[in-house]
Amino acid sequence: MQRIVVLGSAAAVSSAARDNTFLAFESQKGIVLLDCAGSPYQKLLKAGLNPERLKGIILTHAHPDHIYGLPSLIHHFMMTGRTAPLPVYANRATLRVVKGVLGAMRLEGDFLIFSEIPRKEGYTVIDNEEYTIQTSPVRHIVPTVAVKIL
Repeated sequence: MQRIVVLGSAAAVSSAARDNTFLAFESQKGIVLLDCAGSPYQKLLKAGLNPERLKGIILTHAHPDHIYGLPSLIHHFMMTGRTAPLPVYANRATLRVVKGVLGAMRLEGDFLIFSEIPRKEGYTVIDNEEYTIQTSPVRHIVPTVAVKIL
């Protein structure tokens, strides 16, 4: 069973009815977040997804509407004692921003694993017997990756 759950769909500017765009990809293996906008833990619960099944986060780029929920999510996991590894996949520029923000907030959980996505077409980020997730660089104001799930 695989499905994509829309957790936000408002693009860069949210509204009373819609939050910034981010998605959850759920499979038997767990959940992978595609970007991390507002209140991710609560939105996962509201969608009927167990946040403890989160196996990774892929950040497409460092604009605030794509990453601002990450500190809240990491803080929640630190407060609840998460020990399971949580990879955060992003390009070099995005990782630099994310590490700076998390560092400024002293949110540096031992469970976090930062994994750089190289600027390469069809780069395999996650590969298992159930699915493959690949990224490719795309044009945007800041370094950005597109995500493909196979």
